[in-house]
Amino acid sequence: FTEKAGSYQSSDTPELVTPPELSGAGSATAFHRATDALVALHETAPGPLTDAVHRHQRRGPSDTQQALDKRVSDAVRAIRRQLLPLATRTDLLMTLNARALDHLLRRLDAGPQLEVRELGARLRAAATPALPNLLGPRPTSHYRSDTDDAMSGWASELLREVAPGSSEDRNRARLVRTPDDVEERLVAAILYRHASLPYRTVRGRVDALPPETRSAVLDDFVRRRGHNDAPLREFEHVEFTFEVVLDGVALREVRRHRLAVRTPQPLTAAHGYLTEPELTDSPLLAPWRAAMDSACAAFRELDRIAPTAAPYVLPLGVRQRVLITFSLRSLVRFVELRSQRNGNRSVRNIALDVLEELRRAHPGVSRLVRVDSAASQSVGGR
Repeated sequence: FTEKAGSYQSSDTPELVTPPELSGAGSATAFHRATDALVALHETAPGPLTDAVHRHQRRGPSDTQQALDKRVSDAVRAIRRQLLPLATRTDLLMTLNARALDHLLRRLDAGPQLEVRELGARLRAAATPALPNLLGPRPTSHYRSDTDDAMSGWASELLREVAPGSSEDRNRARLVRTPDDVEERLVAAILYRHASLPYRTVRGRVDALPPETRSAVLDDFVRRRGHNDAPLREFEHVEFTFEVVLDGVALREVRRHRLAVRTPQPLTAAHGYLTEPELTDSPLLAPWRAAMDSACAAFRELDRIAPTAAPYVLPLGVRQRVLITFSLRSLVRFVELRSQRNGNRSVRNIALDVLEELRRAHPGVSRLVRVDSAASQSVGGR
């Protein structure tokens, strides 16, 4: 499917939804107290935040004042976005085929949040007249929700919970799984397309090649790739898994790379929140921390009362831990696109971490990734 989201881009006062699960007066009070503080700071932040960002932005020799002002404006908008609670309403325009719609509705029908199930019912009612045979009344599948409940039980039994606090002050990515024979796999896949031998024979001969010959094949394979050319599909035969800790704003951008497989842990307040460098010497730092800490405290209170509704109170600046598996092809595109200077800085840090982890584990393969050498030194972006 394709989608066009207006996610959290408006500078107007955000409209929030109160989770239906918070019907009790006490729980609703905690929710509104925390979200009101976040929204109030979001509304008053632009002036002092603009001053703070200006102090940290360097004007390049070729930058115009207009370019600098746009970079500052983009950074201010991105930082303010971290204050918005997950309960913020947004708009979404989605184009999808009937099969994808049916799959989406099945997932919404089995969603853990009441709001999600109600949204699914409204979408089904709107689309059923056009697709009565496909979307008509049917039993709700509990396969996903029941499996989640069962696996949560196994995790509670087998993995003793320890407070997973995070001391990091920015988003990070760490390589947690990688094959040892990356170059051999790549070269075998590349040559296999042009051979008539079985794979085991091709792989055996590739394993017997001297390392410099395998490197020469890889170099020649990528030598003709232009700036806008995606890597060829042979790169998909190698996969890497990273554990990433990132804030909600960055996660929403990373999720756009649909060729990667993501497994998130539950959103909680356990990993803290992102504090951008611009805030460290700004008068906004104290109210920023107060609003964020208040939201995290409200989450812990609501989690005891209504666990499925508690994440609504958390702002997008709160970090979440996610397991991401890339093929080498999707990794190359992710790093090359997301390490650019004009992108989201948190996502750029992740992309550069991914590249650095690849360099440590597989220096011969990491050189196939093309990155602007100035990107890692840049403080620009949004």
